[in-house]
Amino acid sequence: MFKNRVRTAALAGAIAVATGVSGLAVPAYAQEGFAVVDGTAATAVAPANVTETELQELTDATADYLEGFQEGGSLQALVDTYIDLGADGYDPSEEEARNAFDGAKANASAQLATSVENVNKARASVGFAVDQDEQADADWEILVEALNAAATELNPLIDAVNEAKTIEDAPFTELPNLASNLEREDDIVEAYRALQTLQDTVDEQFETAGDWNIDETDGQFINRDHMLALETLKDAVDGQVETVEDAYDTAVASNREAQKTDVLVRQLFLERATAQRDSLRIVEGIFQSAARYVELTVNDVLTDDNGVLSTEYREVQGNLWTGLGDNLEWLQLADDATAEYFLAWGTDESNPEEGDDYAAEKLRLATETYGKIFENGATWREALNRVQLIDANLEAEKAQLEADREAAREAAEREQAIADALEELAKGSGSEEPGDIEEPGMSSGSSEKGGLIGLVAAIGGVVALIAAAFPFISNFMR
Repeated sequence: MFKNRVRTAALAGAIAVATGVSGLAVPAYAQEGFAVVDGTAATAVAPANVTETELQELTDATADYLEGFQEGGSLQALVDTYIDLGADGYDPSEEEARNAFDGAKANASAQLATSVENVNKARASVGFAVDQDEQADADWEILVEALNAAATELNPLIDAVNEAKTIEDAPFTELPNLASNLEREDDIVEAYRALQTLQDTVDEQFETAGDWNIDETDGQFINRDHMLALETLKDAVDGQVETVEDAYDTAVASNREAQKTDVLVRQLFLERATAQRDSLRIVEGIFQSAARYVELTVNDVLTDDNGVLSTEYREVQGNLWTGLGDNLEWLQLADDATAEYFLAWGTDESNPEEGDDYAAEKLRLATETYGKIFENGATWREALNRVQLIDANLEAEKAQLEADREAAREAAEREQAIADALEELAKGSGSEEPGDIEEPGMSSGSSEKGGLIGLVAAIGGVVALIAAAFPFISNFMR
């Protein structure tokens, strides 16, 4: 009976394991996350002086690739331009078509990756120009503050000189006050020139006071209050001029650097590069889905609703071409604006301060770009995602089915191995029937002990076989 109990338990365990393996679940298909290569991932960029000319050259190269789509936008234009038909020996087979679409997709992916780099270079370029403008603005504010500080200190001293003097002759004419409470919109350069003029006038009066013929005519003399006030003013003017001159030189230098870059023109190239990126995403999708469709013409898959997968890929082509047309229209607008404003944005003619205009343009680009995410989603992205998810899920189900079959086959092999071992065990006991096996202890003969030892060893071998087949069972057999 012991033999049969071991065999029954082993078979039950094998069946349980086989059933459990067949019920294992494979994780559902998960879409890839945001990626740098297609521009979906957020990427930090450091400001860099990629010039407007460099941005034009970079985006023009991508425009050359997209030109066939912009001019034709048809399958014929696509094939003529992007699939190498060869000088002779053209192969019209479906397999060769699939290979051609695969190659075109790889090229489109490379173009997309380059376009994403162009977007980031344009971002870095805009960032650099913004930094230059902001530095110039900051330095200009420092100049304004320095001029206001000079007026605050010097105007009371100027008043003191004017009140103390008794000489009315030309060399000692009344000194004008400096403009105060200046703002950046005021004529700051005029205020700076006025300070320089004040210094020249004070220096002249101070020099004249030293050789003036005092006390000779009708009170025309330099009194002590006038002299002290004039000397105090001169020292203060010299100190303020030195401070303001440093601020002025720094502000002028920063402004010259800012004038070498045009934030808004660089922003236009960012817009163009972004529109190119969005268009290339669809081109990549067109080639990818076309290659898969051709492959499915001879290797189709039945979908859950009893349709075929190739139909899904064929129908999504319409969404992709519509989406491409929309994006190429947006791209054309960006191309036209870039060409129109390449030399200079309109505000540069009258206003070097681009802050408000740049903020408005940046907001517009952000709004349109993020809005296109939803428009592209409704037009082509969601349709393509759906087809690719169906495809991926069918592949996962196929892989799961193959895994289940393999697990069942391995379980059956293990079950047969255990059954064979048990049969060998039965043969080794000298009897095929449970009743024929003597209970231990019934005989004290050496042959009986030897048979019992052999039986126990055989049973141990079977148990070892079971434990090897199902490692987790060994925990219960210790």
